[in-house]
Amino acid sequence: MDRKVILDTNIFHSTRTDTSGMQMLLRLVKSGFLKLVIPEVVAKEYLTKRVSESKASMEKVISEARKLKNSKVYGSDYSLSSIESSISEAINDIEPSFHEWASQEGIEIYEINNTSIEDIFNDYFLGVGAFKKP
Repeated sequence: MDRKVILDTNIFHSTRTDTSGMQMLLRLVKSGFLKLVIPEVVAKEYLTKRVSESKASMEKVISEARKLKNSKVYGSDYSLSSIESSISEAINDIEPSFHEWASQEGIEIYEINNTSIEDIFNDYFLGVGAFKKP
């Protein structure tokens, strides 16, 4: 039997990739007991949120670092641009790292172009699949 677990946005945001629950799911994937699937829209929402949260955090760090520099805590050698550049590189690496992680863990990213809008409409009007009633 082909067992698939599909993560939706709320579950994936709350579970993240490093929690014990996710680690247990990944062990089941590696053992061949189940297949973990993340719809492309969930992956995009997750990545968008991680990037926006990281950018907001970076702005706070830069703001606080600017305050420290202005108060001469670090002296004249202190470079805000190197800190900003380093954090920006890490933020730019979020998406490729996520896809690398998914690939290494055997997670399927179910792409939107694999979905037929006609099938979704039919399911909707028949009350089948994800739709409980027409």
